[in-house]
Amino acid sequence: VAAAAVVCVVVYRFNHTPAVSAAELLQKAAVAERSAAKARRIQIRTKSHTQSTQDLQAMFQSAHYRWENPLSAEAYAAWRAQLADKRDLIADIPEGYQIRTTTSTGTLAEATIELRKRDLLPLRETLQFRNQEWVEISEAPDPVTVAVAPPAEPQPLPPVARNIPI
Repeated sequence: VAAAAVVCVVVYRFNHTPAVSAAELLQKAAVAERSAAKARRIQIRTKSHTQSTQDLQAMFQSAHYRWENPLSAEAYAAWRAQLADKRDLIADIPEGYQIRTTTSTGTLAEATIELRKRDLLPLRETLQFRNQEWVEISEAPDPVTVAVAPPAEPQPLPPVARNIPI
């Protein structure tokens, strides 16, 4: 009986590994963001492609989502923490972790953030609003620097041969 109990405990522990909570993962990611302290450029895409910056800012404010730094674990965690009704789904994806939070209250119905596995920095985020609008935020690629060669030194022209009759 004791051996069977030990086997059951071992099987249970291997089959039921403790799942990390969304709050815990976001907290670790927020700490990683603060220690990275590197300014990042972001790009924003929307469903309608006609949203002005002021319209987007108003949407974020009505959803109680930080506009100043939207691609951050800290902004996501602050939005998630103020929700009375929420459901989280955490997935292990090739690049890292994906957290999807849905709620039945507020103007923002669902938010998804993807965190890079090696440093927990946010890679991309998608916000689904109740008015059927979506906003996708991702890190902007580094600007391409084009090297322009300095103008070449003018080469002297070869002497011109003249045909002179003799």
